[in-house]
Amino acid sequence: MFVAWRHRFFAFITSKQPVGAELLKHAGGSAPVMGESRRRVTAAARPLFLAAQRAYEVREDLTLEQVLDMVVAIASINGEPGYLEPILQAALDGLRPPAA
Repeated sequence: MFVAWRHRFFAFITSKQPVGAELLKHAGGSAPVMGESRRRVTAAARPLFLAAQRAYEVREDLTLEQVLDMVVAIASINGEPGYLEPILQAALDGLRPPAA
């Protein structure tokens, strides 16, 4: 479920180019609107993220904020979705815990 949500989040972010790219520059800033948006995204994603960690789909040493920052960073790369999707997938593959 969290994997599907990450892909939708990524599709949303990348569909907003070039406005999205400009907003991403301020995503970590102190503007109240950006802080509230981030709080809303993390509140929506946190239950899915925690469930993914309990199901051993996401490493326990990562936080939701780190994963979202990674997705936002990849979404800010200049390129079409076909160029960005393999980059995103490679990064998402790295979220899985190592095989025992």
